[in-house]
Formats: sequence, structure tokens, C-alpha cells
Amino acid sequence: MHYFDITEPLYTAHENRSIRDWIAKRDDLPSWVVPYELNPADSAFSYGANVLASAAIEADKTDAAYDRGEEIRQAYVDAAVAIGERFRAEGWRAAYIGIPLLAANLATRSIIAGMREADQLWDEQTETLLDSLRRTLWPLVEKAAHPGEVLSIGLALQRRVQQVGVADVRGLMDLIRLGTVDKSRYPVAVMHLLRTIARNDMAISARERRGAVLVEMFEHALD
Repeated sequence: MHYFDITEPLYTAHENRSIRDWIAKRDDLPSWVVPYELNPADSAFSYGANVLASAAIEADKTDAAYDRGEEIRQAYVDAAVAIGERFRAEGWRAAYIGIPLLAANLATRSIIAGMREADQLWDEQTETLLDSLRRTLWPLVEKAAHPGEVLSIGLALQRRVQQVGVADVRGLMDLIRLGTVDKSRYPVAVMHLLRTIARNDMAISARERRGAVLVEMFEHALD
């Protein structure tokens, strides 16, 4: 299915809040996958969609995916749908569940990549913990794992930050919270991470990095 056939009804359902009516009827959905929102504009879905869309614009400028923005958009919408389908959702409803989780994966990868480029990972232990946190929460691009699986890693990373001090990296503390919060608070933590990224998106280098990371995530779709 073309990504536009997913996103058009999805954005309409989000704006008129009919998607929340569907969520209310799905009491079988795990609490940690339900996108958190205060209102349609201040929501994990809105921030996640923004982060992914802006990254696709930057991806379209890279050597690896030059002028292939449509393919990138198709790939990430397909991945978002695949994430939601694991929880018995279909079509644009599946994408509603998947987009914030996929965007949080992108944000996490980009934060780690930025720290690595700027030599801000402090030491091998910190780098290993960050990579383990990401790989455990997202074992596959098209799969998000239960946050309870990462608690020990998150707490170890939190202690490590307390020991060595916090690097001035936008979103890092929000990222660490993904690994330390209770599953019922995980959707809030996801929204806070995406909000931090979306609302402070002034650095060109950070946007370009997310574009490059998005290409890496979906390079299989561009072959």
C-alpha cells in the first residue's frame, strides 16, 4: 500500500481524535505501546511524525539516497505499520502505534551517532551500555520490545552518567529515561524524547545526521 494511503486517513483521525476512540476500545493493547498525548499537537504521534518527516527530507539529500525521498518515506511508513501489526492493529491504525516508537529508535540512534562523532561517549563502557539499550528496545527496525527488558541496562547507564557527569547532549537524559521508567510511564518518556528533538531542531548538523541515520536504517529498502 502506498504510504499516502496510510498517512492521509491517519492524520485526519489524529486531528479529529477518532483514533483515540479506537484506542479506548482496544483494552487489549499493552499500555507501553499506546502513544501518549496531551492534545493532538502535543503528542508522541505528532512529534514522531515530525522527526521522521524532517529526517526523510535530509535523507533525500545524501549521496546514498539522493532524490529517493519517496522510497524512504514508503520504507518508514511500512516499518511503522509492521510495528503496529505486532499488536493486532492494521493499516493506518498500526502506523499510529508504530510511528512514535520508530521515531524514538531514530532519535536514539542519532543521539548515539552524534556523541560518537563528537567523542562524547566517555569510554567503552558507556558506549556499550548505550548500544545495548538501543538494541534491546529495538531488536529490529520493524520491532519494538517491551521496555521491562532494558531496566537493568538503563539503571547501569544512569549510574554511569552520575559517575562521569552528563555530556551536554540534547536528548541524552530523555533517552536514558526510556531505560529506567515503569512500563506504564514509557509512553510519556517516548513523547518527552521526541518533543525534545522536535522542539529543538535548530542545528543543521543534527538534522543532517538524522537523515543519514534514517538512510542506514532503511538501506535494505533502497537496494
